[in-house]
Amino acid sequence: MNARDQSVLTAAACGLETAVALYAVIRIVQALIGHEPNPAMVAPSAYHGYFWRAWIAAYGGGAIALVVAVVQRSPERTAHVATRALPIAAVLLAAQAAFLP
Repeated sequence: MNARDQSVLTAAACGLETAVALYAVIRIVQALIGHEPNPAMVAPSAYHGYFWRAWIAAYGGGAIALVVAVVQRSPERTAHVATRALPIAAVLLAAQAAFLP
């Protein structure tokens, strides 16, 4: 695998990881601070909040992937940092799913 392929793959991994963590953070903040009605109680908009959070998280993950692709100097170091951050994203998502579904 050449350096360009490594760079693209590590940038994509960072973007996906960021999207997962960002979704969990957005949901946690909305549940703790937001005063909107529970989407499950409002029939027509049962999934609107989910789709907005998912799109915002995907946008943020894509932005991070682009930044990483442009500024990274070493795909190996970037992959190492992303590997270290992966458990944090997993814990955030698990906590959000368990406590604030």
